[in-house]
Amino acid sequence: MRYSIRHVTRYHYSTPVYLEQHVLRLKPASNATQHLESFHLDIEPKPQGSSAVVDVEGNDTLTVWFGELVDHFEFTSTSIVETLRTNPYDYIWLGPEHLPMTYAPGPAASLATFLAPPNTVPSAT
Repeated sequence: MRYSIRHVTRYHYSTPVYLEQHVLRLKPASNATQHLESFHLDIEPKPQGSSAVVDVEGNDTLTVWFGELVDHFEFTSTSIVETLRTNPYDYIWLGPEHLPMTYAPGPAASLATFLAPPNTVPSAT
């Protein structure tokens, strides 16, 4: 199955603001379950600079920074992704066999927001 994805985020400010650097994680993964056929990202205003890297969790990221005050910030990503599995559940679970699941420190830190009880804020460690 092929998906065409378009994501738009717009910010408009009542007075000009300075944008700190932003890390954008909008590029879909290309792996054993899906193939990324195309990806394009438009950013307005045009960043003063950018740096594309893969983060520690394997996500394609784009860090952008700006040099002047702006009254808006908009980014639009367009992607075409082909899924390679007809059944998303056709895998063998190799994780924990009992609940609640426990995680190693690295993944636990990444999942802290989702593992915290409702209406609490996890502490930064």
